[in-house]
Amino acid sequence: MRPARALIAALIAATATAGVGLTHEAAHAAGSKSLSVYPPDPVKNEKVTFVGQLTTPVERRVVLQYKTKNYGWKYFAETDSANGSGYFSLSRTITRSRTYRYYAPKATVDGTKLASITGYSRRMNVVAAQASISLTPARQCLGQNKQIIVIATFSPIREGRTVSFSTQVGPILGQQDHRGKVGLAVGPGGEAGTFSIKATATALNGAPAKSTPSASYAVVDNCP
Repeated sequence: MRPARALIAALIAATATAGVGLTHEAAHAAGSKSLSVYPPDPVKNEKVTFVGQLTTPVERRVVLQYKTKNYGWKYFAETDSANGSGYFSLSRTITRSRTYRYYAPKATVDGTKLASITGYSRRMNVVAAQASISLTPARQCLGQNKQIIVIATFSPIREGRTVSFSTQVGPILGQQDHRGKVGLAVGPGGEAGTFSIKATATALNGAPAKSTPSASYAVVDNCP
């Protein structure tokens, strides 16, 4: 049994699958010169996945290129498209904002000569991670069954990313929803005082952990 001084807390955020965006991006790119990226808004050192599908449904070399200011397009990475679909996918760590495209060189497959394919360019900007926290109300009265609702909001959104709330009874885990939010309902504790809560999105795919500022609330025993 927990001691009387402990607060009562419950997660109120919806959980979700972190990889749902990849399926959507891949479908968007299917059979075209488009280059899709998941996530489309990486932070520095985060791993992203480039996805596309050639109009030639055979296995052939695909080069990912980035644009330079003075020297045109430069090699970044390469893979092979899948036989039967032309689909390709590769993951790399991103450190800076750049414009990307794919390029499939000329090839001969089973005696058939294939022309080169140059995909459309796509700008991908590295963004700064942000985190905020709010709680309502900022005061509880001992003996009253009222909850304080704590909402942590993170950007860029990573649906399903684990978030740890630091509370007076230890860490409580939740997951970001599709809006980048996760909530905690704090019930009445058994001791008066001022307490603080903050939330931290854990490191994920190369992106470092990101914490909100601390938010404080008061528990008073002499309410009017």
